[in-house]
Amino acid sequence: MIAQQAKIEIKPKTAARVVPPPLAEQLKQAPAAAAERSNEAAHAAPAPGAQAPVMKPASATASQETASGDKSAGLVAKRDTDGLRVTFSFAAATPAALFRRADAVWLVFDSTKPLDVEPIRSRGGALIGDVSRLPLERGQAIRIRLNRPQLPTLTGGDAGNDWTLTFADTMQASPQPLIAIRNITDPALANVTVPLARPGLMHRFADPDAGDGLLVVTAPLPVRGFIKRQDFVELSLLESIHGVAVHPNSDDVRAEVAADKILLGRPGGLTLSAADVAAERATMPARPIFEIDDWRQNQRKVSSRARTH
Repeated sequence: MIAQQAKIEIKPKTAARVVPPPLAEQLKQAPAAAAERSNEAAHAAPAPGAQAPVMKPASATASQETASGDKSAGLVAKRDTDGLRVTFSFAAATPAALFRRADAVWLVFDSTKPLDVEPIRSRGGALIGDVSRLPLERGQAIRIRLNRPQLPTLTGGDAGNDWTLTFADTMQASPQPLIAIRNITDPALANVTVPLARPGLMHRFADPDAGDGLLVVTAPLPVRGFIKRQDFVELSLLESIHGVAVHPNSDDVRAEVAADKILLGRPGGLTLSAADVAAERATMPARPIFEIDDWRQNQRKVSSRARTH
C-alpha cells in the first residue's frame, strides 16, 4: 500500500516538473505525431548519407576542394635534361605575365583558382630557395626565389590555357621585344605608351621582399616582354619575359589598358627628358666602351707606320 501510494504521489510531481500544464493537451497528440515522424524518417533513409560531407574532418573537405580545383587549374613540375620544367594548366585561355626582380621570378595569371605550388619546391630541389602564392583580387601571383642564377623561359600552348616555365642554364626560346614610346607633345599630358595587342588584366600588389608596390599587365600569346629594364623619373619598366611589369616611383602613377596598348601617366604629365631616349633603346645590345679588336687593329697600324719611317 505504501508503494502504491508512493507511485501515485510521484506521478503528479514528475508530470508537473517535466510538462507544464499548458502543454498537457498537446502531449495527447504526441503518439500520432511521433508515428508520422518515424514514417517520414523511414522514407528519407538516404538523408544521413547526403549529410555525411558536413561531418567529415576539415582535412577531407580540403582534399575534395583541392581535387575539384585541379580540374580547372593544375600544376605539374618535373626535372629533365633541360632543367626544371613547370606546366600550368587552366580550363580556359588565361593571360599571364613573367618577370624578374632581384633573385626572384614572378608569375601572374588571370585566374583566381588556387594553384598548389608545393610540386615546384619538391621537384626543384636545391635550385629553389622559396616559392609562395599570393592571391589577387582578379588573379594570383607566384613568386619563385632561386638559389643560383638560371634563365627562365616561358612557352604556351596554342589554345592559351597551358603555360610552361623552364629554368635552365641557357634560354630555351627568346621572347618578342616590347618597346616604350614617349609622348611629349603636350608636357602637361606627357606619358609613356607600350604597344601590346590584346592585353589581359591589370594587377596591383606589394612585393613582400622590397615592401613596395608593383603594377603588372598580363597578355596572351605570343610571348613578349622587355629584354632590358627601362627607368624613367616616376616609374620603371622591369625586365620581363612576358607581359609588362611596372614599378611606380610615384604614388600618383596611373595605368590605362586599351585594346592595343598600355598607357602610363600621372596627373600633370610624366617628367620625360632626352635622357629617357637611352631607356627606350635599352632593348638593343649595348656597344662595349672598349673594343679589343679595334685596339689591336690600331696598334698594328701604328707599328707599320713606325717601320716605314
